[in-house]
Amino acid sequence: MPKKTLILTETQVKYVVDTLLIEQSEKIYSDFDRAWDYKIVNDMWFATRKGQNKWISLVKYPVAIKRLNDRYKTNAGTFPSRAAIKSSIKMPVKQTPVVSKPPVEKIPVVSKPPVVSKPPVVSKPPVEKITPVVDKEIATKDRESKGGIKGFMRRASPNVAQMFFTRPLTGNDFTKKQRGVIYNVIQNAIKRGKRKERGITDYGDYGEKIKSTFDNRTGASTKDIITKSVTDPYFQVASTLGAFTYQLQKDGTYLVSDTYDFSKGGGYTVTKEELAGMSYLQQMSYVSKKDNLTPYRAAREIAYLEHPDTASEDDKVKINLTINPQEFSA
Repeated sequence: MPKKTLILTETQVKYVVDTLLIEQSEKIYSDFDRAWDYKIVNDMWFATRKGQNKWISLVKYPVAIKRLNDRYKTNAGTFPSRAAIKSSIKMPVKQTPVVSKPPVEKIPVVSKPPVVSKPPVVSKPPVEKITPVVDKEIATKDRESKGGIKGFMRRASPNVAQMFFTRPLTGNDFTKKQRGVIYNVIQNAIKRGKRKERGITDYGDYGEKIKSTFDNRTGASTKDIITKSVTDPYFQVASTLGAFTYQLQKDGTYLVSDTYDFSKGGGYTVTKEELAGMSYLQQMSYVSKKDNLTPYRAAREIAYLEHPDTASEDDKVKINLTINPQEFSA
């Protein structure tokens, strides 16, 4: 059967085209993918996320347009739409006159003044190191009082320390207990002589034991020297000071003064020259054998040779110490 040919007028063709465009613009394609919905408006594809109804043009996404046209057999977006044509027409851009910037006035560079070389450093003259003059006797005394074997010996046995390491004595060379002995000896001398302002003590003022020990021909025994020099403060003071002078001061204290010297005992025959170059132990052995003396008597003979009572007052070792009665008041 032969096909029929339909002849449409221009008005009819326009109606058919407009009808098809309206139908296409209303149709929503929701089966292309799971995230987006699509439709054609004015021969251009638009898309929106499902459920949002916010349509955006796909004019800038030709790959997506081609896939949609292939899927749904359309040609939408393949010809420039009115919007595309309108957007393609470039409007003249109003030119803003360019105002040339004024030339920057260059500031003349002022050259730095020449660097004046520093004057040569004059080295300071070497400072002469001044070594203070220290009294050796005072320095030795300080070291002995602070510690070491000499300091220990002076605190424990001042009589023995003074015999080995003779030097001037003050109140700092005696412990409080030993100063208490000196105070008691002064009080006994005052009672005996009834002279409070000034006087001289003797061995009897130390007590009968000390008197019997020292007021005899042989003096203290070796046993006494070994034991009492450490344990008995009365023996320590008596064998260090012996008899001494005291004088009451205006502030109520007593000034004790004496010289550390020894008188020549009977039987002393050794001279100082014989002991030259010997150690102290060698001197003790030599004196004991030659004069047949006990160790204590031999030590006193050596002390006499070093500190005889016949020496001038300037050569004698001085003893000056202050005794404060308030230190021993009850």
